[in-house]
Amino acid sequence: MTRGREVLFIDPGVDDVATLWAGVRPGVEPIVLNAGRPVAAQMAEALAGRSGLSAVHVVAHGAPGVVAFGGGAWSAASVAADAG
Repeated sequence: MTRGREVLFIDPGVDDVATLWAGVRPGVEPIVLNAGRPVAAQMAEALAGRSGLSAVHVVAHGAPGVVAFGGGAWSAASVAADAG
């Protein structure tokens, strides 16, 4: 079985980003987000033109119904608003 490529987005506000980065398994491309830019735009840029991904992972803080990034929080409403 051939494993597809995976992308891991890491919010810079999580603890010990360097340890997370060092522990990423082969086949997973880690991308540390920029807290000063909109998260949706960064993810869209990183994923543009890619195909055949088997997974997209996100490491960030959160609470029920919200994922909190340094560049702003995501909820169902904010994702819908950023869909364009």
